[in-house]
Amino acid sequence: MMNLRPQVSPLHLTRSRLAQRLPTEAGHVVWLEAPYGYGKSVLTAQWAQTLEAQGWRVLWLAPAGLEIRSALARTLDYPPDVPWLLLLDALWQTPTLLVLEDLDGSEQLSPLLKTPQGLVLLASRGRLPEPELPRLRAEGRLTHLVATDLAFTLPEATLLFSDPAQAARQWERALGWPLPLQLAALTGAASGGLPGQVDLASQAPALLSGIRASLDPAAWEEILFLSSLKVLPSELATPATEQVARAGFAQILGGGYRLHPLTAELLLGQYRAEAQRAVTAAAWRLPPMLRGEAYEHAGLRPQLAELLESDPELAEGGAETVLRWDALAGGARGVIRLCNVGEALGFVGREHEAAQMLLEAAGTPGNTPEQTLTAYRTALWWLLNLSETERAWEVVERAEALLDQVDAGSAARFLNNAGRIHFESGDYVSGVATVEAALARLEVGHSRYLPIMMNLTMFRYYLHGDLEGRMALYEEVLNDEQQVVNLKSSRSTAHYDLGRQSLLLGDRERATRHFQQAVKHGQNRPPYRLAAQGFLHLLAGDYNALPGLLAQLQRWEDFGLETELRGIAALHLVNLGRFQEALKLTQASPPAAQEVSSWPIVLASLALALHGLGRSAEAASVLEREGGTQREALLYWHAARFRVQHKPGDLDALLGQTQLGARLLPALVPFRDLPRERPDLSDAYPVREVLCSGWKTAAQRRLHEIPVLELRVLGGFEVRVLDAPVALTQRPRELLTLLLLGQSREQAAEAMWPDLDAASLRNNLNFTVSSLRRLIEPWGQASYLLPGGLTRVHSDLDDLHIALSADDGHAILTLYVGDLAPAVDLPAVNALRETLRSEVVRGLVRAARAAPAQAETFLERALTIEPESQALAEELRQVLYTQGRESYARERYSAWTTRKRTELGEEFPD
Repeated sequence: MMNLRPQVSPLHLTRSRLAQRLPTEAGHVVWLEAPYGYGKSVLTAQWAQTLEAQGWRVLWLAPAGLEIRSALARTLDYPPDVPWLLLLDALWQTPTLLVLEDLDGSEQLSPLLKTPQGLVLLASRGRLPEPELPRLRAEGRLTHLVATDLAFTLPEATLLFSDPAQAARQWERALGWPLPLQLAALTGAASGGLPGQVDLASQAPALLSGIRASLDPAAWEEILFLSSLKVLPSELATPATEQVARAGFAQILGGGYRLHPLTAELLLGQYRAEAQRAVTAAAWRLPPMLRGEAYEHAGLRPQLAELLESDPELAEGGAETVLRWDALAGGARGVIRLCNVGEALGFVGREHEAAQMLLEAAGTPGNTPEQTLTAYRTALWWLLNLSETERAWEVVERAEALLDQVDAGSAARFLNNAGRIHFESGDYVSGVATVEAALARLEVGHSRYLPIMMNLTMFRYYLHGDLEGRMALYEEVLNDEQQVVNLKSSRSTAHYDLGRQSLLLGDRERATRHFQQAVKHGQNRPPYRLAAQGFLHLLAGDYNALPGLLAQLQRWEDFGLETELRGIAALHLVNLGRFQEALKLTQASPPAAQEVSSWPIVLASLALALHGLGRSAEAASVLEREGGTQREALLYWHAARFRVQHKPGDLDALLGQTQLGARLLPALVPFRDLPRERPDLSDAYPVREVLCSGWKTAAQRRLHEIPVLELRVLGGFEVRVLDAPVALTQRPRELLTLLLLGQSREQAAEAMWPDLDAASLRNNLNFTVSSLRRLIEPWGQASYLLPGGLTRVHSDLDDLHIALSADDGHAILTLYVGDLAPAVDLPAVNALRETLRSEVVRGLVRAARAAPAQAETFLERALTIEPESQALAEELRQVLYTQGRESYARERYSAWTTRKRTELGEEFPD
């Protein structure tokens, strides 16, 4: 919605006596009641500017025929049918001044005024029959200013004129009425009297003549043009528009320019013929809906009728407006006007009339094939909304003869709509054929191609379970900057769908990404934004936030999304073994949820929770109910039936729901529930889960996926198997370290138990090998521990040896974070530890000499390894001298020698 708030101008007086009467604390209402021209919007704009400086948010609305709730919802980026309770939550979540101007008394204000938690300003030209206002007045929370309050005082009027005597005369004539005083000050003309009096009508010509004399011809034409519009958007303004505004005759709003309504009324009354010519000459500047507004206000009915016959998409811009224009324009309706009016009737809920009028449009004599097909296409839509399938088929049969007589885009659009008949009847085979026929008429780059392709993937999903194809196309559209613009509010729903489907594929990262995007782009689809937030909490393991989000979805009355989130959250709790919590979550479902297509997901989680609590008979009873037809709900339904009853038929039904087969199982059936006679089903599960399960036939199928064993032995000791850490006790840790250093099992045994005889060595070695194997090869097949030593191992020690061989100083710095296996105390390891330390120091010295710019870094690290080395200390001192840092070199070397004297009692030369 356009920002209609006027900008504060130096031309406007600041009236402290009124500003002091306006509240600054939440919970108060201001009502400005006065005719046109009493400065209500100027006073409000000045007050709003003061509040903003104090941190308040300002929302400025002129409902202009819209229901207050709808107008406010648009401003807050909510759908028009948002429940009042949720809208008020969003409105008052931050300190807010809500301005409602141009009220006529027909508005429903009670929900706003019952418990205002911010500031509300109501501006009207007459009384407001709102029952909450007397209560607010009695409570001292209503400030009511009327015309006598808003009229200029003589001192205020004097500020408008350079001559105090003239100011007094004009003020007396206008009795303080601000608008004529302002116009008189700007033009030098005499002001009128009180609004509605004969004096105003008699003085209007003088005031308007003063305006005309103040403007050049182009600006005069522009002000006549502006008189036909409520607001001219900023992007449509011209230099002449700006001249009118600078002269003080037009308000500059947040999003455009407007004349004062009374000025516009006077101009249209006094100069109607000139204004009509100005509108006719400049109408080309305006988009269709704004052009129609100008024609309407200027009384150009023939042009209004012509507009209704020129643009077949007009009804999408405003159905109620098109119906009003049709009544004003009168005369005969041509085919395009019939289409516009018919479409508008459908949009306002008069679907029977819409379908009838569109069929009448299709039968208009003299139609082009394009016009007839357009009428049939829209008639078909409303007939299907009415479930009049038989008449819809008649339309399709009549339209088929026209498909080859129109352009490819029009034919494809009709066929795409025709596919809906098959979808609603469940004939997905025919639906696929119809939508494929639509696509066959288009080039791949056509603007209609991808939207129709999205419908085709939906049919294929319902027909063949082609989930991946559907997801791939949706992501293609979302990644195409040109296509994504066409999605508008559907962008968030597309991301939401992709998030849920990614969960089914077990891709949590991808699901998180899409749910985050659904939240980001969900301003116009709050229920989807809430549901996506719920899934993000679910993915993070934060179940405490879910009840609040589910309650909000209930307040939105979106039971489909609420039920889906509730059911899947309960399933997650079941899989965590939290059966009581899952049961409580499912039993909190509202009665209305049982009517939505996602309800089987809640039944599935309810049954699994009961089964987990040992109440299997009740669980089976729950699952005897109808499972619905929604494909995704059926996935959860059949999975639950299999988990509770373990019947092969349920498993087959689950696998047959999509083309992905067993790939969906990890998200629906825990690995432990798989039938042991079907090891092939385990292929879709994470390799770690399969290998560590003890199911040998399943593990055998996955041995080729086993990753290398990861060892970290520098500065500590860590073993990672299947990307997870494994804790080792002392003896397995020692054995693994020695094997890594290249010793045989026998050599390792002698190093670990040097005092034992051969038989005891073998016993201890065999026991330790078995213990180690259970920990790093839980799948029961030798993969790392072979008789000849370790294999398929990656270690930081190997990487360090490579770095030392390559004289890669930076790699040596990164890798050597501490001594070799510091927790292993064996002579062989201790000796190698010292050798490795010396090699690292030599490598760092070589690196320092090869790269003087980094020499300090390398030598400092070498000194931390061998802090007693005088050679290293002196080499570092020389490097610092070479860099011109003599003072620091002396300081650094002195600190080293002091420590040596203290610790060892040695003397060193300076």
